[in-house]
Amino acid sequence: MKNIKKNALFSTGEFAKLCGVKKHTLFHYDEIGLLKPSFVDDRGFRYYSPRLLRRFNMIQILQTPGLSLEEIKSYLDDYDPAQMMDLFQSQAEQLQEQIRIRQQQIAQIENTISAVKTALKTPEYQLFLERQETVTLAAIPMEADASEAARTKAIGALYKLCRSDQNRLDFIRGGIVLHDHLKAGCYEKDFLCTKTDPTQLPEDATLFQKPAGLYAIMHCMGGYINVTKAYSIMAEALSQRHIAITGNAYEFELLGFLASENPQDYVMRIEIQIEDAAVL
Repeated sequence: MKNIKKNALFSTGEFAKLCGVKKHTLFHYDEIGLLKPSFVDDRGFRYYSPRLLRRFNMIQILQTPGLSLEEIKSYLDDYDPAQMMDLFQSQAEQLQEQIRIRQQQIAQIENTISAVKTALKTPEYQLFLERQETVTLAAIPMEADASEAARTKAIGALYKLCRSDQNRLDFIRGGIVLHDHLKAGCYEKDFLCTKTDPTQLPEDATLFQKPAGLYAIMHCMGGYINVTKAYSIMAEALSQRHIAITGNAYEFELLGFLASENPQDYVMRIEIQIEDAAVL
């Protein structure tokens, strides 16, 4: 204990109380070399000098923006003003990205809530027109006449895509029926899809631009079981009114497995692009 007066030192318990932490925190800091005690006696008891309070405070400050203990140790081993600015600038950029992700997650939740509210208040099998903006869709192809195993594989790929795509706009599954198949009365989905942010596109997915324009829309309950019925009703209603179908059909599961275990409670929304001058 050379050059150190023992009465000027704090025991581990005293120093922990001074710092507002538990003793095991100081033990851990000692083990990783982040905050070593000033002195360890023959019995293994640790003692801390008042100057170590400043280092402990530095550790606490550097933890505030989210730095790891490893990063803090590396910095405190050799630091200067330039390194401090570089460290804080890097951390500020990481925090900005975290804020962006949190804001995106909030938007996903709010968009999903809005979709559920729409599903609950909109009558089923009622045709209406709506002008819409461009939407970017990340899609997974579906094989024609796919087997149950192939369909399950495609659905699994969509789930994987949804989990990896932090920029998806909501938690709603969707599907796309291409224009040629739609005109031929074939309503099997050509793609499974989810809405995504066009500025942050996911990898390993086919991208579709659902174009801005006028859409004929109908809701149906019972999930995918009643989708074909809804398509038939829409096709007949549009034909009777001499309204031309000009683009693809898009299906969105507004109320699905996240809200109910019973598929009969599901609400599907079908959107078919039509000629821009159409009037019901």
